[in-house]
Amino acid sequence: ESGTLVLGYIFDGFVEVYTANGRTMKTLKFFKELKPSYERTITCAIGLKTIAFLTSDVQLPKAILWKFSVDGTPVWQKEMSHRMGYELGMSTDETTIVAGTYESSERSVHEAAMILDETGDVVSTLDFLFRKAAFSADSKSLALASRDEVLVRLDGAPGSQWRWKNPQSNSIVTAIVWLDSSLAIQTAEVSMNGGVNFSYVQPTFYLVSKAGRVLLEKTFGDVQYTTSSLRIEEGALNAVFDKKSPVKVFQLR
Repeated sequence: ESGTLVLGYIFDGFVEVYTANGRTMKTLKFFKELKPSYERTITCAIGLKTIAFLTSDVQLPKAILWKFSVDGTPVWQKEMSHRMGYELGMSTDETTIVAGTYESSERSVHEAAMILDETGDVVSTLDFLFRKAAFSADSKSLALASRDEVLVRLDGAPGSQWRWKNPQSNSIVTAIVWLDSSLAIQTAEVSMNGGVNFSYVQPTFYLVSKAGRVLLEKTFGDVQYTTSSLRIEEGALNAVFDKKSPVKVFQLR
């Protein structure tokens, strides 16, 4: 990783880009013509050489996707198909970006996942609003996750895709990560803890092949946590709950 740090000030409409040693490289202002507002979004994806931002404001007609070099030099910008921006993902080789955008009215909701190449051209648009995005290590395959579903688009081919539906109606998808040619999916139930604070319980992990077949499944029934992450270490998929010691989920090889 580059070590680049981005601090976002969404209400005021700008971000600050820092080097790994804490030096400010650039301040980027996205809403110069507008007053501060809580009704706007700034989403970020950081690579080794480039940074992408997806910005939107209810006072503007369309969300905008911006691509900069890691030092803050503009590369290109692209108007999205809908008013509001959502989540954002960037491929490992930083040539492909997927941006979520939506727009709602009293009668309908329009949503899209727009896939753009390294020049900012739209190569595909999917009817899917995602919360998580994961590219394979070779940057050819893409997985997008909503609360209860995962859409997988293989090898950059529009016709080569499938959907995985969460079989547990009382849980949500919380993480996705590629493991060579398979996809690991994490789900969990949400516990409201008296209606004040929430935590996750009963995490379940699935290992799904590129063809969409579930290869492995494992549930941790006695685990409750507020944060988690997935790691690939020594041929195994490990989960870290609340920054504690890693727990082995699957032995991959």
